Amino acid sequence: MNDSNLDWGQDVKRLAQFVEERGIPGIHVDYFSPADAAYYLHDKYLGPVGCSEPPKGWVAVSAMLYTGPPWNPACDYRRWLPMSKLVAKIGYSIFVFHVD
Repeated sequence: MNDSNLDWGQDVKRLAQFVEERGIPGIHVDYFSPADAAYYLHDKYLGPVGCSEPPKGWVAVSAMLYTGPPWNPACDYRRWLPMSKLVAKIGYSIFVFHVD
């Protein structure tokens, strides 16, 4: 079940710190938040992930959107980003994957 109280941008700064510490050159991000990922990630923000097959490289998805947002349940990231491929969990609200 999705809960919009889970993600309001509280972990976006932590995501930016994770990206910086790991030397990640760029990351696609989908999350449920009014915070602007580009503001925190600067040129490392590669845009949204989208609901189709993910782009190659680093991908971050909000826990709120991971199972499919209520307004678009067909957009279920579990299809191509299983938890067995999880690289990191940022706070309580952002899952980070690396897609080969």
